[in-house]
Amino acid sequence: MKSFSLLQSSIPLVVAASLLAGCQTAGGDSAATTAEGCVAGGVLGALAGGLLGGGRGAAIGGAIGLAAGCSAGAIVAQRKAQYANLEDYYRGQAQIAEQVRVSLVQQVAALQQENHDRQIRIADLQSQIAKGNRSVERIHQEQATLSHRLTVVAQSRDAAKKELDAQQQVVAEAKSKHELTGQDLSNKEVQVAALSDVVTQLDRQVSTMAAQNDSLKGLEVN
Repeated sequence: MKSFSLLQSSIPLVVAASLLAGCQTAGGDSAATTAEGCVAGGVLGALAGGLLGGGRGAAIGGAIGLAAGCSAGAIVAQRKAQYANLEDYYRGQAQIAEQVRVSLVQQVAALQQENHDRQIRIADLQSQIAKGNRSVERIHQEQATLSHRLTVVAQSRDAAKKELDAQQQVVAEAKSKHELTGQDLSNKEVQVAALSDVVTQLDRQVSTMAAQNDSLKGLEVN
């Protein structure tokens, strides 16, 4: 078993570490994880594809894919099996949660600007159509670009939700087994609440993108 490095500085490195943990096997809880066909690394792998938007990140996310059918409990059990002691394990989960949160904050900010700029372009297209200047090519290009982007970001959102589920499971287990108490438990709960908040913000941006996509599809067929 090995502890999670606390010096990781980017999501791709987190993904690499998570993959190592996800691909290893151990006794006890991880045996049940293997039986479920769960690859824990797939969660952050899918997240990376949406966070980085293209290039290396998209390649990582696409290659790993979201760990469909992988329960939060299975993810936690598999991760926990890779640590030498509980202190390293909880420190490692805190590091993952914080790096995911920070990266999601950055993604949400970028998506807010992206969606704002797109809405201006959609309004311009609608204005041009009202004037009788309908550009089928421009509408199609805008819609095709958004459709692809929405797929990538929605995958990232789904992976973020799965990571949130895993972190909530960490808290539940820490409480039930009394592995974290007092201020340590409070700090973890605050951290998970902060992660939950930014996941909600990301979900809103995905909803905005979906609405814009519907608007563009309407322009295409009219």
